[in-house]
Amino acid sequence: MEEKAAVRDVRFLLYWISYLNEENTSTKALTAPWKEDHKQLAGTVTFTQADSESEEAQLWAILASEMGANPGNWIHDKEDSIHEAATEFGSARKIAYRLSQEGRSALEPKWYRSVFETGQIGSDLGQELKRRREVKRKADHMNQAP
Repeated sequence: MEEKAAVRDVRFLLYWISYLNEENTSTKALTAPWKEDHKQLAGTVTFTQADSESEEAQLWAILASEMGANPGNWIHDKEDSIHEAATEFGSARKIAYRLSQEGRSALEPKWYRSVFETGQIGSDLGQELKRRREVKRKADHMNQAP
């Protein structure tokens, strides 16, 4: 008998794990696990149950794909007053993300800033997401999102 997935929202708890020292939270031994006993709850992300075939769900999937590897989505403090990375690892990540964005012509944050304010994908953004998806489809550069 085939088991069906539960039909409900999916909730993720997001934690901030701050740097302690090289022994417990190494920025040099990048495959070493960090100690997490000092983690702090930073927020919750809820993905609401939706029909994956709907246009709205597909637009959200495209937007999520377009936002990936974007250093603009990482802020350092509530006021975003720290503009440069605090560690060598953070600087390397910032450079890698910037190069990734340039190499794939990533969607500029100004396009989706209103999404965080309204929770809605506007018609202009929706059209741009569809256009980008079609360009990628024609070039055979598709990910697994619908």
